[in-house]
Amino acid sequence: MNSNNIGRNDPCPCGSGKKYKKCCYLKTISQIEKQEITRSKLIDELMAIAMKYYKDSYAEAYDHFWNEEYPEDTLPSELQEFAEINFNEWFLFDWPIDEVEEKTLIELHMTRRKNLSSDELEVLKIMHDAVLSVYEVQEVIPDKGLILKDLLLGGEYDVSEKKATESLRKWDILATRLLYIDGKYILNGFSYPFTVNQKREIV
Repeated sequence: MNSNNIGRNDPCPCGSGKKYKKCCYLKTISQIEKQEITRSKLIDELMAIAMKYYKDSYAEAYDHFWNEEYPEDTLPSELQEFAEINFNEWFLFDWPIDEVEEKTLIELHMTRRKNLSSDELEVLKIMHDAVLSVYEVQEVIPDKGLILKDLLLGGEYDVSEKKATESLRKWDILATRLLYIDGKYILNGFSYPFTVNQKREIV
């Protein structure tokens, strides 16, 4: 059977009894795509844990992040979803949810969940090491990627990001995280754009 005709939620043709997306489908995609799937699953899992066990800390982080300029009061409705995504990313990656040990939820998950697969642990380590920084676009290679200069920590990075080449232009500035997967840098998926004239103030 042609794998192009199999839905991701269909039974796997190998006869394992699993859904295709959780079985042989993983053999047909790249390492980057595999880790993107794992990362998305982990983020959903971490947010579910936050909502169940750390609601007070989430609320405290929300107030701290927005500093009383809440998106529901200051942003148009079409941008509020992106604001929520960006906040949730910052909450998972940067907020010290454990005040005693000063660990993020990602760090706690790496040490407390004992049944992590090797793939999940690898992705969590990649997420843990991804630092939010401010980048300036040095070059756009259409349909291929970007050359980004880190304005805070130094260095230039060849980033594989086909979709971003459709919207970003040379000298654009954005805050984002770079993930190093399978020997390549990719954008974490969420970013904070700034205007060029904000460069001096931000740095």
